[in-house]
Amino acid sequence: MNFFRESKKILILSCVLYLCLKLLFTFQLISGYIQQITLFSCIIIITSLGLNVIYGYTGQFSLGHAAFYGIGAYMAAYLSKVFAVEGTISFIPSLILSGVLSGCIGYIIGIPILKLRDDFLAIATLGFSTLVKVFFDNSDRFIEVLGGSRGFVGIAKLTNLELAFFPPYFL
Repeated sequence: MNFFRESKKILILSCVLYLCLKLLFTFQLISGYIQQITLFSCIIIITSLGLNVIYGYTGQFSLGHAAFYGIGAYMAAYLSKVFAVEGTISFIPSLILSGVLSGCIGYIIGIPILKLRDDFLAIATLGFSTLVKVFFDNSDRFIEVLGGSRGFVGIAKLTNLELAFFPPYFL
């Protein structure tokens, strides 16, 4: 029950933070560089809150959290780049689909790994995280669109949140 009480506080705080940032970004009260740093910080905060659920509430020490973050990020970038050009999918559905894909992979990986405890769980999840990193670093050999060690390039920049919900081709 404590988890739900704290999650309500975090949800209210994040809504207030979103409204404040929306005002600051809309009226150009802070520079583009500070906006980018702020957005990256918010992404890392969301990732660390997910890690808090795993380690803080269940007590299981997982080192593979960044792997699922990377899988979701690459999938969201891929869907945004490939399908937004054709006008078939917008940012928000691609974000939801990438979260579902990352969750499905987490479920598949979690079935055998969650039978482990303590140090063995940490070692297995660290191994999975390393496997995902090596896969993305060497992906240019078999999946050229992922970019390999130079990263995913050519992702369209989302400049307006309203366009994420109502892209021009849906109006």
